[in-house]
Amino acid sequence: MKFSKIIKNISTVMFFSLLAKLFAFIIELLVATKFGASEETDVYYMVIGIVQICYPMISVGIWKVFLPEYKTRCVKGEYEEANIITNKLIEFFLLIFIFLTVFIFIYPQYIIKVFAPGFNSEHVRMAIELLRIVVFMFVFNCLATFSSAILQSTGQFSKSQVKEVIQYIPSIILLLAFSQQFGIKGLAYSFLTGAVLSALVELFLSRKDYQFEFSKHILDNQTKTIIKQVPIACVNSIVNQLNNIIDKAFSSILNTGAVTYLNYGSKLINLFDGIFSTAVTTAIFPLITEMFAKKEKNKINEFLNNYMFNIAAILLPISCLICLYSKNIVQLVFGYGKFNLIAVYSTSNVLLMYGLGLLGMCYTTIINDIFFILKKTKWLLYTTIVNIFLNVIFDVSLINNFDVSGLSLATTISLYISLLIKINLLRKEIGINCGFMKNVLKLMLVCFLSSGVSFFVNNYIVYSFNLGWICSAIIFLIVYCTILVLIIPDYRYILKNINKIIGKE
Repeated sequence: MKFSKIIKNISTVMFFSLLAKLFAFIIELLVATKFGASEETDVYYMVIGIVQICYPMISVGIWKVFLPEYKTRCVKGEYEEANIITNKLIEFFLLIFIFLTVFIFIYPQYIIKVFAPGFNSEHVRMAIELLRIVVFMFVFNCLATFSSAILQSTGQFSKSQVKEVIQYIPSIILLLAFSQQFGIKGLAYSFLTGAVLSALVELFLSRKDYQFEFSKHILDNQTKTIIKQVPIACVNSIVNQLNNIIDKAFSSILNTGAVTYLNYGSKLINLFDGIFSTAVTTAIFPLITEMFAKKEKNKINEFLNNYMFNIAAILLPISCLICLYSKNIVQLVFGYGKFNLIAVYSTSNVLLMYGLGLLGMCYTTIINDIFFILKKTKWLLYTTIVNIFLNVIFDVSLINNFDVSGLSLATTISLYISLLIKINLLRKEIGINCGFMKNVLKLMLVCFLSSGVSFFVNNYIVYSFNLGWICSAIIFLIVYCTILVLIIPDYRYILKNINKIIGKE
């Protein structure tokens, strides 16, 4: 695969991610306009929240385990074997999702009590009604997950990501034209319709690469081995959410507003992480799987070092800009109405501490992907437990001195410690020499120099302008790119020779 092809895949995933986030924002804006802040919207967002927590955990778990298995067999030319395993896994997980759907449909009150113990009887009744509608999307999203993984394995990223956008279209249409006739209940049906539509589109797009056939025996030694990895993958996929839940629990003992500050800071950093880190790692996952399938250790080692460096070259300046201008970013996004200066200041401190961990988030995802490929899921489980344990320890240690921002700092510190453990495990397993670390330190120095120039410009030249910080941020990027190209020869060398490393089509 050519380097230009990788860039194209990353750009494709990034484009659809941005478009999906835009559509999601439009839906929230329309819901606020059409329904306001009411009991109905509280119930709706609670029910949708249940789906948005549970489904990604399971879908990512399936995707991380299934894609390496499918891609590896295709690389080896075992296409028939790949289809047989796919058939068995689809049947198994469809049965699981159907059982889960039926259970929630019959006993939704137990789910509501767990997620919303404070709801009164009327709220519970409304929530049960909505949950019984949207729960059917689990089955269709299961099918879409497999189809999307198959398309990504064959390099068809535009087709695999289109479902991210399609799922929002029915809700936007309903909110624009039929919200008064169908109300919140109609919105729940539109949410389900989006899931059905996106699944059908993905199945249609993947029909040339895969045809489903029923298997006589679903569970054999191969499928059992694959299925055993899924629970660990599911838990690992929500480690950030678990840490966020823990942080919110600690923030609830602080002053009023602490939970909100933490929530908004988390949303902003997840936006940056989703746009950049997720797009890059999603596009690169099939390529790394192919290298491991061919057992090209030297190629893997060289590629990972260069890849890690280039990721750092992109994310470190973004991380610096978030830290330098966290207050300005929060002010621009949330600083209106009752969101006063104290709220802006507290949220910006939370964002600053999260921003320090942006590169670590991306590196962690990459290392986790390699563990999935190597089937070292136990390593993931152990390091995930370490991550969560450390987060609790640092939460207790930092909350008194740093208030709510200490909780986000604790998350960042625990992230990097667990990342170093994972890198050490990976170094022992595949012999990666971690040469990229020296280059990352050089990038940090370049970012430090660029930050100094940007800080001076912002505080002594353009400080009187309302949006002067944006000019300072642009100057940061100009200085950073100039130093990067002129002073660090490794960067030019890597860009020049990366096609040779990964091979050509």
